[in-house]
Amino acid sequence: MALVPSLLLTGAGAGMVPPVLPSAARRDADPSRAGTAAAVADTARQVGLALGTAVCGGPFIGLSAPGRREYTTAVGEVGAVAALVALAAAVPAVVLLRRTDEGAPSPGSRPGVTEP
Repeated sequence: MALVPSLLLTGAGAGMVPPVLPSAARRDADPSRAGTAAAVADTARQVGLALGTAVCGGPFIGLSAPGRREYTTAVGEVGAVAALVALAAAVPAVVLLRRTDEGAPSPGSRPGVTEP
């Protein structure tokens, strides 16, 4: 029962990201490469999930070994570290993705070409 709030939050986040990430990549890519951008974004998400599972799974197995700690304590400790890593990755992502030049053309536009 102690894990239910964390699992609900994880499920909500996992349900919101998959449809948004590829569409954001398509929106900001050159139209001729929109499909490639969406595929790369989706692949990066899958690789991140696999690496996150591996990186968090190793310490969890070590922390929850018989006689070391209670299962829920180990889950909480590994979850806290994972949350800190996610926050550390989110900060530079927000900074890097922020649009600083409002007058710059959008990535999909072509200079000198006017749309009908």
